[in-house]
Amino acid sequence: MRIALEITGALGGGGYKRYTENILRGLSEEGPEHEYILFGVFRSGFPERAHALDVPKGKNWRFELRRFPQGLLFPLEEWLGLRYHERFLSALGADIVHGLGSRTPPLDRIPSTLTLHFSGLWPFESPWDRFYFNSMTERGVRQSPKVIAISEFCKKEAVKAWGTRPEKIEVIHYGGPESAFAPGEGAGDSSKPPYFLFVGITRPQKNPKLLVEAFCRMKAKHPELPHRLVFAGGHGEDKPWIEERLKKAGLLEQAEFTGLIPQSEIHRVFQGAFACVCPSLDEGFALPAVEAMGCGVPVIGVDAGALPETIADAGLVPAPEPDAVAEAMAKLALDPGLRSEFRARGLRRAKDFSWNEAARKTLAVYKNILAQGPR
Repeated sequence: MRIALEITGALGGGGYKRYTENILRGLSEEGPEHEYILFGVFRSGFPERAHALDVPKGKNWRFELRRFPQGLLFPLEEWLGLRYHERFLSALGADIVHGLGSRTPPLDRIPSTLTLHFSGLWPFESPWDRFYFNSMTERGVRQSPKVIAISEFCKKEAVKAWGTRPEKIEVIHYGGPESAFAPGEGAGDSSKPPYFLFVGITRPQKNPKLLVEAFCRMKAKHPELPHRLVFAGGHGEDKPWIEERLKKAGLLEQAEFTGLIPQSEIHRVFQGAFACVCPSLDEGFALPAVEAMGCGVPVIGVDAGALPETIADAGLVPAPEPDAVAEAMAKLALDPGLRSEFRARGLRRAKDFSWNEAARKTLAVYKNILAQGPR
């Protein structure tokens, strides 16, 4: 097969970048006989980011990058650029196109699929951006004979949002954590105050306010607990509120904002954590939860989105309410035996996820689509 993979979404970093790098590595190992074309449309500076991606190299892999027509509204620029791709992908002899970032180019002749990473509709604040990206995703879902969702939760949301037939959607979970995400020397270091870890940008989609309110209530009920709060990730629009709430509770000095941490270093922050808390209400998969479990760090994930599916019985899954999350945090802090139990469960659960298995299932989706014949 000659497989064309749309990688534009990976250039913004975060979960799309992690998914792209890991699934491409898996495809390289599970399908070395195939040819892979990595393509996208980019603004100034993006080609450099594309070539900096940690992706396979070799004669079976190549980049085909195109710049946006400059000076237009961003969505229109991208749409024109993506629309252009069918011509050159046809000329390159692509057998199938896979949109790795929840959308795929408008295609009339080449069969396609896409991976849905989030719950239903795009959450952009701008009505224009929201309309554009939702339209792109919906069109991609409708034009693709098969669609990949990263969780059963995402699958259900796609059925609800676009009326997609359930049998059209194949659930392929993210893989497990990279080898660096393993129990480390920092875990349980009694010379430093233990900390609850939040990983991600402090913005509404990640719901850090819920964690902060729970932390304040836990401290009010158990002032003797020495636990701190560490935010590992970019500073988003919720950061001022978080600082003000912690200051009001007299807890600002017990919180740390690390800012962005290189991917090569983030595992150390996990390894040193007492527990990882995932408060997002609509997480599509929750890779940080799996990475924490791989490090032997207990996970608290609220009963919402894909978190119960990802964590299963390997962590605490309280209701998405401040009192419930505060109680879960206090339980772990006050019961060393419970923490040890969830540490062991998490290590076992992390092994249930494999990028190579995800790649094998993805290749099976390609073959299934091509077996259906021309569009």
